[in-house]
Amino acid sequence: MFIWFLVVNAFTSALFARGIVHSARAAETWARSIDTTLVIDLLRIDSLNVIGRHGARSALIWFSVAGAILLFLVGNNVNGLTLAILLLAAIMGIWIFVRPMERAHRRIRAVKAAELETVRREIQAARLQAPHDAASAAKLQGLLAYEARIEHVREWPFDQPTAIRVAAYVLIPAIPWFGQAIAGYFVAHFAHAAV
Repeated sequence: MFIWFLVVNAFTSALFARGIVHSARAAETWARSIDTTLVIDLLRIDSLNVIGRHGARSALIWFSVAGAILLFLVGNNVNGLTLAILLLAAIMGIWIFVRPMERAHRRIRAVKAAELETVRREIQAARLQAPHDAASAAKLQGLLAYEARIEHVREWPFDQPTAIRVAAYVLIPAIPWFGQAIAGYFVAHFAHAAV
């Protein structure tokens, strides 16, 4: 039994290390792409949801690894290495989901701030001319509406379905433990009731 767990832990550790290296390289490539080629259109911010979906798919791999490792804990075969790999897999999943979006979030905020600054300068100029020019008064109303729309643009590149998916992925590692706890409760309850 000791040899079996030694082999499985060694294999799991090797796969985990390989996964970290692969994830780090993929994260570098994705970050470089976000920094250099990402086009941010504040009026079509929904087009950036692909970043959140990509992060969610990548994070699913790590949450699945954490769920598989948690099966060791369900069988009461816990050791320090298993627990460390479980925690690292969960942390990697969260990091892989949040990190690319945080980079895009910073870019969106910068573009949004620059756009708002430009619009506010135009509003100031139109406000000064509005009492004397009807066209400037009409332009002022349009600029105020545009400013409000830009202010309400969300700054994170994911939508609600993506957030729900990631929350479900986070629960994947907990499902075996909860299943065992519920089954143990019913077994103990019915065994006690039968006696």
